[in-house]
Amino acid sequence: MWISMYLGSGVGWTFYPSLSRKYVYGMGVYYMLISLHLANMSRILGALKFIITCGGDFIMFQHSHMQRTEKLRVASEVFKFVGMDIKRMTFFSAVTALIGIPTGLKVISWVSMLTSVSVGLGYPIYAQAPCVFSAVEFKLCFFPMYYFGMCVLPPQVCVYDTSFYWMNGVCTLGRFLSSLVFVFLCIFCGIR
Repeated sequence: MWISMYLGSGVGWTFYPSLSRKYVYGMGVYYMLISLHLANMSRILGALKFIITCGGDFIMFQHSHMQRTEKLRVASEVFKFVGMDIKRMTFFSAVTALIGIPTGLKVISWVSMLTSVSVGLGYPIYAQAPCVFSAVEFKLCFFPMYYFGMCVLPPQVCVYDTSFYWMNGVCTLGRFLSSLVFVFLCIFCGIR
């Protein structure tokens, strides 16, 4: 992906095909596509490695990266398909499905881990409370955006109809709560 930044992708750094008006792109797009497929293959192999080798280790689950990384993946996949022709939509839908496969494997590994452990109310459980908070903030921030997408509102427009202002307020509230939890975790980890 770094190479495509210097060579220029032609579709923007977000890799939205709807931002481009060209039909033929430079080499940057090809490098970006290759890196996308390599990243997805590494996710699949990593999820398989966790399923095969970890065997439901609670420490591995406790320190996993599931709390914050799913937000960006879900948010970036929601708004990509407005205003595309059928060829591009088919390709990017297939790539989205390829991204969803490793996520499903991760969920399967987490559920299999949860069925093989006994959970007590010790310190590690209380340390996982920010995971619950971030899930609530994620829903507050992004579910109204999903509704915007279902109403076929383009994501690049910053001014909406006045009837959607309350949803924008809910999104902003979720964003601020997420930032507060992040600051709290930084302070808490700094004190520890």
